[in-house]
Formats: sequence, C-alpha cells, structure tokens
Amino acid sequence: PVLWSGARGRGFGLERLAEWTSARPARWLGLPDRGVLRAGARADLVSFRPEERFRVRGATLAHRHPQTPYEGRELSGVVQRTWLGGREIFRAGTPLAEVPSPGTSPSGRALRIRGGFAAAERRGFAALAARSGAEAKDLLRACCGSRRWLEAILEDWPHLAVRDLFTANERAFDALDEADWQEAFAAHPRIGDLDALRRRHNLSQDRAALESSEQASAAAASPAALAELAAANALYESRFGYVFLICATGKSAGEMLTALRARLANDARTELTLACEEQRKITVLRLGKLLGELEWRPS
Repeated sequence: PVLWSGARGRGFGLERLAEWTSARPARWLGLPDRGVLRAGARADLVSFRPEERFRVRGATLAHRHPQTPYEGRELSGVVQRTWLGGREIFRAGTPLAEVPSPGTSPSGRALRIRGGFAAAERRGFAALAARSGAEAKDLLRACCGSRRWLEAILEDWPHLAVRDLFTANERAFDALDEADWQEAFAAHPRIGDLDALRRRHNLSQDRAALESSEQASAAAASPAALAELAAANALYESRFGYVFLICATGKSAGEMLTALRARLANDARTELTLACEEQRKITVLRLGKLLGELEWRPS
C-alpha cells in the first residue's frame, strides 16, 4: 500500500508497480518462473483492492513490533488475500493459523542464485564476447534498434561479465530520451504484417532468428483477423506517430488486437510509457534468446 500510494500519486499504474517489485527483480536474479502471470509460472499472487483506503495502525500490522513510520497515515490499496506457490498464506480479517493451508505451514526459504543466469546463457555470452566488435554489434542491434542504447551497451563491452549484460541493458534504457525510444520502435514490424516480416527475414538472419517466434500466433491468424489488425495498426500510427508495440510472445492475434484497441484510448504520455515498457520486455527476451542460440550457433 505504501508503494502503491506513492506510485499512483505520481501517475503510475499497477502494471508499473508489478514491474518494479516483481518482474524486474525476478529477471535480474534469473528466476524465469517468478514475477509474471502466465501458465507454468509459480503462483505467487495477491488479491488487491487499489481504490480502497485505510489508516495505518501499527498495532494491527503483521509486524513483530507495533512501530511504523506510517502510523496514522491514510494509504490507498488493501491486500485481501495472498498465495505463495499457489497456497493461501494470508486472508484479510483471518488469523494466519486459521487460513486453510494443505500440507506444512507456509514459510519462506532461501534461494541460491548461481550467477543469476543459466549455463546456456553463460556459454552464449562467452560466444558473443568472442565475436569481433562488428559482429557483436550486429547481433546486439537485433535486440534493440536504438543507436544510443547500443552505444551504451558497447561502451563497457570488453569489461562486461554475463551478469552485467542485463544490468547494463536496464541502465542504458533509463538514459534514453523520447527520440531514442522512437528510433527503437521504428525497428519493429507492424503486428500481423507478415509480408514485412518475410522481407526483414530475407535481409537479416540474426533478426529472423530473434523474431521468428514472436509473432507465431499472427502467422496462424485468419485473413479477417489480420485485416482487423492492419486497420487498428493504421489508427494507432495516425494517433501516436509510431508503430504499435507489444511483447507478442505467447499472445494470440485476438489478444493483441484487444490490447491495441484498448491502448488507442490512452493519452500520448501514457501510451509512450506503455510502449517503452513493452520495448524493455522485448529486448530482455531477445537478449536471452540470443545468448541461448549462440551456445550452439557457429561463429
């Protein structure tokens, strides 16, 4: 509630809060099944009422002591229920001992992070580092089309370790301005534009390898669905001036069309923020995919 109250007061939504507190930390630590809502991920979930308000009383908090710097402060957002690995561990108004929980009582455990990255990514990073500067530059450019992003990644390239690559990626993104983001967006094909995808793949083997699965659902969509996507893309570009960007991996053509239409209602600043976050997600996924492929791709 403290974080949410501060975030919403500065114009951020729940999606950004989830990114800051769950998705990014999980990515940084190399835990692909945490911090995300998707089939197969660990069911660490919270039921949250963002508009409900309450006044902080230390004596009622689940702390080992009643002191809190927020005593008496009114906050937004009330947690209703919490699940850890699919098991309920908290329910508002119910003593923890009375929360139904099969098996052993809920408890945390220490996670040993071995470098934060899988062995395949470490070997892939070594293969990337062994490439010439020009080859490494071409491979990384396929992950993000912003020249400034690429320059920031390459600035300390000889001294980077595998765990530093994703940290450098976040640092590079934080330094981009609107023109840099627009340049990155321009490197993407329109969602559902299969002809453009084929042309790009004819020109760039590296980009083909990274993009081949991102729009798999669009490739399987009906002509009518693709026509709807094309029309919605045209509306979006006329409104915002850049291509609609969404992390398409795992999304159906219908889901992407629904998201596109919903985002048409956004103001320019909100939409730019959302598009930037989608670019971040896409780049992280492509970096991981690139490293995985370089484990076996010949140099």
